[in-house]
Amino acid sequence: MMNNTDQIETILKGRQVLNVGGVKGVDSFEGDRITADSQLGYLMIRGKNLKITQLNLDEGALSIEGWISAVEYQDDHKEINKESVKKIFNKLFK
Repeated sequence: MMNNTDQIETILKGRQVLNVGGVKGVDSFEGDRITADSQLGYLMIRGKNLKITQLNLDEGALSIEGWISAVEYQDDHKEINKESVKKIFNKLFK
């Protein structure tokens, strides 16, 4: 049985270009991390010098360039929020 999420693609090209479908919004954007809400769950992209080159919410398309070291889907937004809080505290107490 196919549902709408069966047609969503996540394509990584040479660790330098990432194209993601089914994106509903971008929650946060920093040079080393991007978090987004998608139809497949919450998405965290980690790397260096990350840049959003395309964001089209009408089509659900997100394109990112930079050095991509990790692409991770989370079923629960709480895990991504924990990571954000941890990063903030690390910056405060350096």
